[in-house]
Amino acid sequence: MSGFKGLWKKEWRLTLAFHIFVLLLQLVIIGLTYWRVSSFNENFVLIPMLLILILHIFYLPGFMLVSLGKEARMLHLFLHSPRSIHTIMGAKALNGLLFMVISLTVINGLIVYVLSRTELFTGKVGEIIRLLLWGDVQLIALSLEFSIFLFLLWTIRQLLKSYIGKWSILITILIFIAFPFVTYWLTTQPFYEFMTSWGEVSFGFIDLIQNLDLDIGNFQMEIEAEEDATWYIGEVFVELIFTVLFYWLASYLLDKKVEV
Repeated sequence: MSGFKGLWKKEWRLTLAFHIFVLLLQLVIIGLTYWRVSSFNENFVLIPMLLILILHIFYLPGFMLVSLGKEARMLHLFLHSPRSIHTIMGAKALNGLLFMVISLTVINGLIVYVLSRTELFTGKVGEIIRLLLWGDVQLIALSLEFSIFLFLLWTIRQLLKSYIGKWSILITILIFIAFPFVTYWLTTQPFYEFMTSWGEVSFGFIDLIQNLDLDIGNFQMEIEAEEDATWYIGEVFVELIFTVLFYWLASYLLDKKVEV
């Protein structure tokens, strides 16, 4: 436990500036938008809020790049740590998730405050919170998957750097570019559809968002929802398999193959 506590404190030192910067940046953007447009139409501030909320998908990947980038400066200490790679990455994941949840909570609170002041959502605060929490779970899952993929890319680059030097950056970039095309090809295969299209779960948001008409300044936001928000257990299962596979491969390569 004391070893993990030491890693936890180390991660705070490595990435606290990143977390504070991200939180302050989004508050400044929202604050400036509110200051400029609140007298015109308070609902307009929802635009940067919702955009910032969606951009949280990049929170954990950004955090992971910052953390691993600082570890790379003293890679020999990182690779020869007495703690297992799983303990080290666990401390990083908990740190990133903690601050991502804090950031999401702040943005969600502001969104709920603005929406609760509109007649359209009067008396529906509970449903708004439930919808936002459902979105948060989606964002956290996607952000975690993306960060593990970047962890794999970072490990591959450290491995290739021992053999081809600076050319490892090019190979890593090519893998990054090729990955979406490979993923898209995979999702179009009948076997993938068979594996992911079972276990549909609906979340009951259809009444909240159906025929939504929200006035935002000179813009009119209209949503005509015909289908409820759903998850497929099969899709979650397949994504979980790939995420675990990527993590295992990255951990194995970093622990057994990467050398300074």
